[in-house]
Amino acid sequence: MKKTKKHLSLLLLASMLGTGVAVPFNVLNMDTVARAASHDKQDDREAVEVTSIKSLNSITLEITFAEPLSSTEVELNNALKNFEFDNDLTIRNVPQRKTGFESTYIVPTTPQEEGTTYTFTYKGEEMGTFEASDEKINMREARQVSNDTIELESRLSDRVTDYGNVIEAYAGKRGGLDFELDEDNRYRGREYQIISSLRGTQVTLTPRNGEPIIATYVPFTQNTDGVQEPKFRLPEGEELEPGVTYTVSADWADFRDVTFTAKDVDPLTIQSVKATNETTLDVTLRRDPREEIFPLRRITLTAPDGTELVAQYKFTTRNGATGTFEIMDGEELESNVTYEVEPVGEWATARNVSVTTDAQPDENAVVRSMKSLNPITLEVTLSAPLVAEDLALAKAQKNFQFDNGLTIRNIPQLKTGTIATYYVPTTPQNSNMTYTLTYKDAVAGTFETNSDLIDMVEARQVAYDTIEIESSLRAGVTDYENVIASYVGKRNGLDFVLDQNNQYRGKNYEIIPSLRTAQVYITPEGGEPIVATYVPFTQATDGRQEPKFRLPAGETLIPGVEYTVTSDWADIKDSKFTAKAINPLTIRSVNEVNPTTLEVRLSSDPRDELFASRQIKLTAPDGTELVAQYKVTTRKGSTGIFEMMNGGKLEPNTMYSVTPVGQWAGLTFTTK
Repeated sequence: MKKTKKHLSLLLLASMLGTGVAVPFNVLNMDTVARAASHDKQDDREAVEVTSIKSLNSITLEITFAEPLSSTEVELNNALKNFEFDNDLTIRNVPQRKTGFESTYIVPTTPQEEGTTYTFTYKGEEMGTFEASDEKINMREARQVSNDTIELESRLSDRVTDYGNVIEAYAGKRGGLDFELDEDNRYRGREYQIISSLRGTQVTLTPRNGEPIIATYVPFTQNTDGVQEPKFRLPEGEELEPGVTYTVSADWADFRDVTFTAKDVDPLTIQSVKATNETTLDVTLRRDPREEIFPLRRITLTAPDGTELVAQYKFTTRNGATGTFEIMDGEELESNVTYEVEPVGEWATARNVSVTTDAQPDENAVVRSMKSLNPITLEVTLSAPLVAEDLALAKAQKNFQFDNGLTIRNIPQLKTGTIATYYVPTTPQNSNMTYTLTYKDAVAGTFETNSDLIDMVEARQVAYDTIEIESSLRAGVTDYENVIASYVGKRNGLDFVLDQNNQYRGKNYEIIPSLRTAQVYITPEGGEPIVATYVPFTQATDGRQEPKFRLPAGETLIPGVEYTVTSDWADIKDSKFTAKAINPLTIRSVNEVNPTTLEVRLSSDPRDELFASRQIKLTAPDGTELVAQYKVTTRKGSTGIFEMMNGGKLEPNTMYSVTPVGQWAGLTFTTK
């Protein structure tokens, strides 16, 4: 029993392990140990010697061999064949080598019958006998987690450990929870119970005044997300009845709290499904469940012709709110097809969720339909997805041509859940106007302006020269980034899928497209309108829909003056504000990243994209001036990256003085 290198992070683990009770075990009488070495010349099996067998609890053995088993010998199919017992006892999963030991294995078994002596046979040779342990695993509580699933809680602080913490295969992979038990299953003098693999185990749920129900272990749930809370699920189609008290029992566990009263648990919500290839899907929930709720769950995918596929969760693939599902029965998704998604059973809801398989982009795609959603947004459906080249801005501007002075404002964006439907931002369309779209020099059709202005909530000042205009997702107005394919899964839970009528859960949504180059009018009371232009990359940052608009260079809002904001594309409910003197941002430090890049740190996080389009001037001792401008979307908290303009570079060993261009910021350090 030579011990190997230890893997324990002692300081971290010691804070997690508390007091508990000693765990006795039954030990094989060494006089009965069989040392098997075949002398049959026709039997080419290697000699095997077992030096110890211990029954640790009613479902766990600890078996020590003279030599380690090979990787082939511990494969499940081989282990099921090689590890044999009498009296109907069987192993449930692969033997796992105990951390720190060369040839000692944790072996999970079906429940051992108290008072029974078992004979262990390995590869057909009797290895010895052992008495069943009457020790049951101490579990704290049984509780409901969904309408068909419960979980059983145990804790390290009670000196009960999942086997994953103490086996070689997971050493160093348990987030600091792994540790090394000695030959008596003690750590720092305290003895631990070991929960072996629960594969195939069952518990009994008995409703008050009812018949017992058998619940079966849900694979790969016994120790996930750092907690020992294995899940057990009722037979398919059965559910816990709200208001009924259930008692949980098992022939392998004792429970401190054995009863719970069932309640109606809200199902999970499937937010989106994305095909990653012809047999695999990423299923994303609205929120991260923070535990392994996906196992054994399935979804159906129904094609327009009625063809139905079933996909099941792939074990251990959950990453936050997203899990990978695989198509069952050797079936595959067809290309260029939109499937409607429904959960199998009531574990989740999926209202208006669909998944569209990739179609081959086609440079010869033609326009099938078009409609104006609002004065600055078109929805255009093509025969196939656009090729990457056609999604470049210059190429898109050339391809999408309109009459009556209308132009495209930014690149088309593929609508989430569609094959080839794009949101196309335009300059403002005139009311009651019919436009003709020419795509790649071919007339594609006509459309009439939808004159419904986008509903905006409020205009307000955010800087001496900048305002923002707020819209409300709750009120049915969404920024386009929430509903386009390129941002799926990247919106911190704000992304969703609109149907063909731009509805989600029966609610209509207005689309704010890219506002690149968009303008609004800011009119001071008794004065002339001032044109303010959209500040790039500010329309949906920090989880808010509050695009910024800035006055022309050198102009400022005058404190005390009331301004009214108007637009030919938006209806602003609260369009008036009185300007005030706003303290500028404060630059705390400026550091060189490389000769063309600077890191500018503010004294505090503005919690908004207020760096956008801002500049600083750097002056060398000889009077040479450089100008650096904020690089869009690089802000992290209070820090933003600025890049030299016009090919400028910092000279080595030169001290530059820093001055903000305009009144957007002040300095808290002295430059020389």
